[in-house]
Amino acid sequence: MPDSRRQRPRRPARRRPDGLGSRRPRPGPSDTRPPREPFRFHASVARPGDVLVLCTPGLADPLRDTEALRARLARRWSGGTPPGLAAFLADARVRVKGYADDRTAAAVWEA
Repeated sequence: MPDSRRQRPRRPARRRPDGLGSRRPRPGPSDTRPPREPFRFHASVARPGDVLVLCTPGLADPLRDTEALRARLARRWSGGTPPGLAAFLADARVRVKGYADDRTAAAVWEA
């Protein structure tokens, strides 16, 4: 049975000059968050035993502020082989008093 509703022809999506599509941000309350720190880049040469950890502030902040957490993770992650998945996840979610933010982390061990 044919649909009796009248269909309007579709217009092609307009592209912005930057190629990001036609959607524009909705007007809303101004952003009251403080400005973010500029991106920091650090180049380093990996040595045997080094671990590169990429993480959100939920793990970065306690790592930066808590010597006990740094020491614990250094002890657990500096062995000859990387920890298994379960051990890594348990290490990344270890509780630190005063820090309850979500944590996301990825780590790369030097081969």
